[in-house]
Amino acid sequence: MRPYAVFINESALASVPKSGPQIRRLMDFVRSLANSPNAAGDFPEQDSAGRTVQVKIIGRFAVTY
Repeated sequence: MRPYAVFINESALASVPKSGPQIRRLMDFVRSLANSPNAAGDFPEQDSAGRTVQVKIIGRFAVTY
């Protein structure tokens, strides 16, 4: 099966370091979503439209998908 394409909100990248272990961990996780887009996060929450989304904590960042 072909991996999914993962898109990142441009404004979210403003607070991410340009290099180092934090960005590597974040990008490793983003790449893993391409192969497993339904992976469980650390916890679910509701978005502004009432949909359930997953939240994954990576260092000091929370990735919502």
